[in-house]
Amino acid sequence: MTQEFIDEWLGYFINPQNKYMSSLLLGCGLPGGMMGSMMADLGGIRATINNLRKKKGEAELSVDDMLIKLFDEVAYVWPRVGYPPLVTPFSQYTKNIALMNLLTLEQGKGRFVMMDDSMWGMILGKSGRVPGEICQELKDLAKQKGLEFTDADPHTLLPNALDDFRKEMDENGWDYGQDDEELFELAMHPEQYRNYKSGQAKKNFLADLQAAKDAKLGAKVSPEEAAAFKHAKLMPSCHLSRGSSSGSSRVTVRQLLLSSRSSVRSTRRVTCSATFRLLGVKSSQFLLPSAASWLKSTPSRVLR
Repeated sequence: MTQEFIDEWLGYFINPQNKYMSSLLLGCGLPGGMMGSMMADLGGIRATINNLRKKKGEAELSVDDMLIKLFDEVAYVWPRVGYPPLVTPFSQYTKNIALMNLLTLEQGKGRFVMMDDSMWGMILGKSGRVPGEICQELKDLAKQKGLEFTDADPHTLLPNALDDFRKEMDENGWDYGQDDEELFELAMHPEQYRNYKSGQAKKNFLADLQAAKDAKLGAKVSPEEAAAFKHAKLMPSCHLSRGSSSGSSRVTVRQLLLSSRSSVRSTRRVTCSATFRLLGVKSSQFLLPSAASWLKSTPSRVLR
């Protein structure tokens, strides 16, 4: 089930390098589970950095170069922000600080220039006290910005908005759930929950999935094959006539395979179906004890 889910859905959004690079994250402290989001972020920032380097007449950085630079920068940042536990969301904050540092260093602006409220909130103690000591550079920078450190209970720094979310649930006629789980889902992820209830989340996902499938398909076939494939999808009544390979009804095995879903099980099924149609034999002929017995029972002219 896991492999089928990856083949059908999640695999289109997984960087293949994640499978063998996660162990490298241990040296700088980042968890391997962050690999997917980190590689996506790294790709975007790499393009910007390489544009800056190109303007300065410097060699561009490969993905591997950027990855090592990021590891080194995380190792530099982590102790200076007080060794926050590298779990969500603090691992993301730490990585994002390091990532922005790479960009601002390339711009000649130094470190800790591009940090949002969430990153500063972790440093200032608004998410709880970090285990280690905040470096003096960040203390001085916070003072320059008029920011204050706090030891207060983080819960007391947040407004109680649960009644507002209850009101929204009631106005929309949404079910709270057996144990108010729907209410808390809205409170924890308001934007995502609203998109889910409106159906926009499904539309967005299906659009992203189709774009990923089209990109994967386009990387493997020529424009002519892609055009033929789209034509074949629009004409489901196309068939292969036995002994004939001409005319508008011709469909190649490649097109049949490409029109299948990507899971191994489905690919095997459609491969067999395409083979049956090309040979002009019925699928029932394969319902024999073994492949060897089928080979013996099939005329050599058909196999050819």
